[in-house]
Amino acid sequence: MADDKRIVVIGVDGSVRSEHAFDWYAEHLHKKKNYVIVIHSVEVHNVHPYPSVFVSPEVMQAEFEKEKSKSKKLEEYYTERLKQRNIEGEFVIKNGKPGEAIVALANDMKTEMIVVGTRGHGKLRRTILGSVSDYIVHHAHCAVITVRPDVPL
Repeated sequence: MADDKRIVVIGVDGSVRSEHAFDWYAEHLHKKKNYVIVIHSVEVHNVHPYPSVFVSPEVMQAEFEKEKSKSKKLEEYYTERLKQRNIEGEFVIKNGKPGEAIVALANDMKTEMIVVGTRGHGKLRRTILGSVSDYIVHHAHCAVITVRPDVPL
């Protein structure tokens, strides 16, 4: 990657909402001088949502393999989408909470902008679980664009 490139991070989770955010960025904001890093973060609770319950190592391994397979499919999908749209960039997979992983990557890479979709959680679920986009807005050291699913391409 050349030094004159501006880095943009796009967080994806395999949902239609994150795909819409990627497409919205490509249609409205992408410039040739941008280098796009598409990031997917694997949360441990996605692999085993009840850590206090004993689960055999075999079951845990099977769940890790499913998440690994899902991440690989996302990587193939977004790598192809970058090529189709003639966008220079890459796909990365990180472990941990998505908001924290996205902000850490953006800060490490001195990113110009982060683009994410909204998960669409209701008010109660967002209050209990927190919002990835809310976390990013409050912790990132760059511009953050949160694309709602009802925003037209």
